[in-house]
Amino acid sequence: MSEPLLLGGIEAGGTKFLCAVADRDGRILAETRIATTTPTETLGAASAFFRDAQRGHGGLSAFSIGSFGPLSWNPLATDYGYITSTPKPGWRDWPAMMPACA
Repeated sequence: MSEPLLLGGIEAGGTKFLCAVADRDGRILAETRIATTTPTETLGAASAFFRDAQRGHGGLSAFSIGSFGPLSWNPLATDYGYITSTPKPGWRDWPAMMPACA
């Protein structure tokens, strides 16, 4: 039997991060809401959520982020994986890639 297709995602808003893991049919297997505070606290909590979810459900096949600020996704750019020109205090030029999701 093959490993299930698991999808991870974050809706990164100015007041909260909604994080979820779903199966190929869109059934939510794990989800959490994290207050948007500092990048270190918020991304640390999101990373911990995805690490725990993967321990319980298996590795992610795909990952998506919808963010309050533009993200640089050009792998050749020096700011690859960073939130770029957001007005959110403390988040400009912050790396959005999390070890649990890379």
